[in-house]
Amino acid sequence: MKIETVLIDTIDVGNTLGECVLWRASDQTVWWTDIQECQLFKLSWPAGNLRKYDLPERLGSFGFVFGDDSRLICAYESGFALFRPETRENEWLSRPAALKKGVRLNDGRVAPDGTEVVLIHRTVRGLI
Repeated sequence: MKIETVLIDTIDVGNTLGECVLWRASDQTVWWTDIQECQLFKLSWPAGNLRKYDLPERLGSFGFVFGDDSRLICAYESGFALFRPETRENEWLSRPAALKKGVRLNDGRVAPDGTEVVLIHRTVRGLI
């Protein structure tokens, strides 16, 4: 089976490391993080309105909270938090002691049962 793709549009945002691109059908938006710049982006589709949210630290991955478009579950470099983009409020849920210099939460997804599954990124050998 051959699958063809068509480029619809490009968005010039100049991300250093844009990842974790997610579509939220409830409000027709595309979300992603620029991990290195500590920023979260939201693009309304098809209007093309772009919002940028500055974050307190690097965001490796995030997911949507079922039934609550006002919050995201976030895997920041130092732990997990519920984040409200419109108010920039973080409700920290856990900051594991194993996350120390050279180790951070990284790529992940929300599983169908609502569990946040996250990998770690280690920049220094021998820490874990």
